[in-house]
Amino acid sequence: DFAGLALKLSAHSSHRPGYFHQKSDKMTKRHHGEGTIRQRSNGRWEARYRYVDPVTGEKCRGSAYGRTSKEARVEMMKALDRIAEGSPVKDSSITVGAWVEHWLATSLVASSRKESTKQLYRVLAPHLTSGTFAGKRLDRLRPSDVEALIVELRTRNGRRRVGHDENGTPTFTMMSSSTIQRIFVLLRLTLDGAVRDGLLARNPARQVKQPRGCALVGIGRPTTLSLPQSLVQLLIRETSFAR
Repeated sequence: DFAGLALKLSAHSSHRPGYFHQKSDKMTKRHHGEGTIRQRSNGRWEARYRYVDPVTGEKCRGSAYGRTSKEARVEMMKALDRIAEGSPVKDSSITVGAWVEHWLATSLVASSRKESTKQLYRVLAPHLTSGTFAGKRLDRLRPSDVEALIVELRTRNGRRRVGHDENGTPTFTMMSSSTIQRIFVLLRLTLDGAVRDGLLARNPARQVKQPRGCALVGIGRPTTLSLPQSLVQLLIRETSFAR
């Protein structure tokens, strides 16, 4: 009974803007004139919706895709939930490295942080602007990627040459836990900026437990971090690795 089926589908819907009721395998007519869910020629499903951009206020159209109509609908609802929260429909595809460099040249310069703190962030930034992690796109960045960075800093990339043994073999030491902690704080700060600018809906670094290190001034509120010049110079020497 088609009427009974339609009633059941209606009962299960959330009645949010852009939620469409399926009526056939090939095409889903829009509910109250708000969009469609249809199967494309390549076999994938597309869910179309309309919304008002929370940043510009402009009326826009969007599409969500999936292997099945259900999957496309789920992706559409995720997008509508983000819009309802005032977040961007999609995260930016800019890389972490490119965004950190932009943040250093704009937000950091414009901030009221002490010059010694700004210098420290510039010294630590290469750990985020080069390498595999720097090439990750913001829209694909996950908390597990941040955790992987911490592990990498503790192992391969955390080594620095400190001298030679009696046989002339280079000797290395690992990056200190406090330096790793500061790099993490810098990453979290830059991604907070991406959320503020509408490039990310959420900061994945805030879903990761901060690595342990020595006590830092203002570590709970990294914008107040201030370090003496002597400590900055020590960190510069510590983070200068041999090639």
